[in-house]
Amino acid sequence: MARYNPHHDPKLNHAAAARWSERCLIDDESILQDGLNLWTPVLVDELDQRFVQNLHEGEGDFFGKLRTQLSRGSAECHKLMAEILWILMLFQSNVRTSKKRANIRLVWSWSGGDLPEDHPTLSDAVLEGLGSTGTAYNTHDGERLPF
Repeated sequence: MARYNPHHDPKLNHAAAARWSERCLIDDESILQDGLNLWTPVLVDELDQRFVQNLHEGEGDFFGKLRTQLSRGSAECHKLMAEILWILMLFQSNVRTSKKRANIRLVWSWSGGDLPEDHPTLSDAVLEGLGSTGTAYNTHDGERLPF
């Protein structure tokens, strides 16, 4: 992840990424909901089955297809996907923070739950990003997911 950008202060972005690494990758916990274990092998396998192994090549945008792919998934599976989107969009500075927040909230909402409006990891300061991603990164959503 970039260490310097003259237009963005990286401190909160880096702190959020470090917190994600510790909470999610080391402790299997959620970055968006305290007391919830999402980053477990069982849930990663479920998401792999619903998303990666369930290719959707039909019409529609990324989120429409994703919703169809995850439709039979558990609430936790939807939440894990929302968290994956959070970490993937954390770096981007050329996507509005409001759009990032809306995308994360949308996928999380498919679980039947809502995220608090004032959630610290969804603040503008955290989500403003550090670097501009290119057209390919922004248009090949499903191809860059870490599975």
